[in-house]
Amino acid sequence: LKPSWRRRNPFQRTPCQLRTPCTSIHPAVSRRTMAPLEELMKTSGAAYGFEWALDGGSLRMVKSAGDDDGIIYSDMSAMAKFPPGQGCVGKAFASKETIFIKDVSGASDDFWRKQNAMEDGLQSIAFIPQENSVMELCFLKQLGHPPSLAEPDAGGYVVEDHGAILASIPDIAKIKGEVQAMMDKLGYRANTADAPDTRDQGNTDKWVPRDPRLNRLTGIHPFNCEAPLSVLREHGFLTPASLHYVRNHGVCPKLFWHSHTIEISGLVDKPMQLTMAELVT
Repeated sequence: LKPSWRRRNPFQRTPCQLRTPCTSIHPAVSRRTMAPLEELMKTSGAAYGFEWALDGGSLRMVKSAGDDDGIIYSDMSAMAKFPPGQGCVGKAFASKETIFIKDVSGASDDFWRKQNAMEDGLQSIAFIPQENSVMELCFLKQLGHPPSLAEPDAGGYVVEDHGAILASIPDIAKIKGEVQAMMDKLGYRANTADAPDTRDQGNTDKWVPRDPRLNRLTGIHPFNCEAPLSVLREHGFLTPASLHYVRNHGVCPKLFWHSHTIEISGLVDKPMQLTMAELVT
């Protein structure tokens, strides 16, 4: 698990203040009610997020989210401070308007963390004022416009790049080879039904891929189903995930690889919160 504090370079210079505008200002997405950093990351698809709040007359990072352990940009952000009205963080705070860096590589050299952002592969960054703080959302792909903070239309299973996620998992080629060998041995047959069921049109699960042959046990919604025995027999010993039985009490959650975490708490010796990346390493 990542520690709350990581060792810093004692010889690194202190942050300078930005002297020129970072990029465009977007008032249309500026005034919103307060939302948790993790929720903003979930709805926007950001890889990393930072919350900045006033401390001694300057804005300092008070929280980070995402799998940012070992990320230079995160380390440098923990050292930075911005007076209101200075730097992208300070300007977003003072103006109460979102500041959006569409292309990090094209940002002004006065953007103090620009080099760190480029080294860590950040493509776009948004600074969003939220009452008495600023939320900084960092993206690993370039956005054409400021991120939408509305509820996403679909979950990560549909909209995320599965190939990129798999490539980030250590020894994935070996794992896939072992799994494929097992499936071949057991005669696994994939299920090609991978589109939403037309019966879900108009409800909150309209984005979820579902096999229309599944027997719905409690009406259309919430989704509770079982596969017909004849369909299960077609696929032999290994049942494709799309034919598993389902028990739901509500909507299908919209989860994302970079923002979803699993919390282990209660009567345990070491409560913890694990990211998806930590679960596969």
